[in-house]
Amino acid sequence: MFEQETIDLYKKLVKEAAETDIGWRHSPVEDWKIDYFAKNFNENNLINFRRTPLVEGVISFPDRPLRKGVRLTQPWLSGLPLWQKIRGIRDILVELYPLNSYFKINLSEVGDSPVGNPCYYSFGNIKITDLAIRMCFYRKYIEKEFKHASNILEIGGGFGGLCLKLMQSKILNPQKYFFTDLPENLALAFYYLKNNNFNVKVFERGQDIERDSGKVVYIVAPWKLKDLNVRMDLFINTMSFQHMTRENIVYYLSEINRLNTKNLFLVNRDGKRDATDLKISEYPIPEKYILSKEEKYLFSNHLMRKYSLIN
Repeated sequence: MFEQETIDLYKKLVKEAAETDIGWRHSPVEDWKIDYFAKNFNENNLINFRRTPLVEGVISFPDRPLRKGVRLTQPWLSGLPLWQKIRGIRDILVELYPLNSYFKINLSEVGDSPVGNPCYYSFGNIKITDLAIRMCFYRKYIEKEFKHASNILEIGGGFGGLCLKLMQSKILNPQKYFFTDLPENLALAFYYLKNNNFNVKVFERGQDIERDSGKVVYIVAPWKLKDLNVRMDLFINTMSFQHMTRENIVYYLSEINRLNTKNLFLVNRDGKRDATDLKISEYPIPEKYILSKEEKYLFSNHLMRKYSLIN
């Protein structure tokens, strides 16, 4: 459902992005998405988006087939070949073990949504993916560290995997979730979250958010952040700032600062893959925030940092 509505939103966002120059632009490592989505953002690929390169850079093996060479143009409808299924199950088990050691979990907590037709691994009647395992860790870690967050702003949330997990959290109990990313990912998130039965609205200038009752996810284009005036309890960025230029990070952090956000949660590399990357230790965090906690990420060589607003 919502395929045509999503395609129309994508076209609208692309048009607005081309007409906007407000401190933000695609980072060099994301430039390829502009042309690729323009050619391949159609109904069939949208229905199967988690088996297509539309999510390249957001998910990786074992959630999708390994490949070599140029970017594929058709969905991998046949799924994973047998040897990759075997390797994928091994990798899933390798991740489940430390997760269960850190937080005692039920397998149902790492079940994934079928929206987007993901390449999943069945454990009984539970469909598990690498992405769902990592989102489960984030959810439980954020619940432990922040307890309650009525208003959440996530920048760089991909197609909405973490948003889904956090909006389901009874501990955090978020009421308003503001979701910002590239225009291409915003369209995917709109589709994914709508099909997971969330109330999803596209944020527009002058919108009276206070009048919206119940739980709402707002799709907020990067150039619309300046029109947002809501005190945020929590800002989240996972594995996204590490791909951005300094200019983009400065732009986003200045808006987070303006919104007087209470807590920041960052998970990014303290190293570089591309010349324009910025290490997490070099982020220009506003002076009114203090680093209150740092830990190594559970599954890879990344750092998790928690910043708190100085009272």
